[in-house]
Amino acid sequence: MWVTSNSFKMSLVADLDINDVRVEFMADYVLKNMKLKPDKFSKCYNVDENKNMFIEFFEKHDRTQFVISANAAGVLSLSFNWPTTLKTKCVFFVKRNKEAIQKDSNIKTALLYGDMSQFPMDQLSSFVDEVCICTFRAQRTIVSSCILELWILFGSRKSPAHSNLFGEGPHVDL
Repeated sequence: MWVTSNSFKMSLVADLDINDVRVEFMADYVLKNMKLKPDKFSKCYNVDENKNMFIEFFEKHDRTQFVISANAAGVLSLSFNWPTTLKTKCVFFVKRNKEAIQKDSNIKTALLYGDMSQFPMDQLSSFVDEVCICTFRAQRTIVSSCILELWILFGSRKSPAHSNLFGEGPHVDL
């Protein structure tokens, strides 16, 4: 349930009584991406062992990744290790630094997070869409910037060698 206005936003975890903004952020991400109801996260988090895993992830330097998966019934399981095989979709959180994440930290910048599909082709498609294409676009932007800089440097010069770079003048082999 999302209610939004200019100054008020209620998330899926507003009624869970978690009292830790770091865990609330993770819970909200898990519930949205796995399309679960808040009670599924609440049942998981209210188990003391699971609650301690969240705290351990945030406060221990050697805990750099945290993976949350759900079985077919929507029961969440937690792990500090990457899964070797996936039977369902899962989400991951990775610390950007090997430092503790305090309650007053900006959690969005302290973590890298995303989801993993159980289907390898979905993962490949996501990788191409989110990494390869973005890298290509960034490279194209860099090339465009270089061409602009060359035009600024050499555009006013009307020598045949430089003018051909910008579509002007006769063809000159360099």
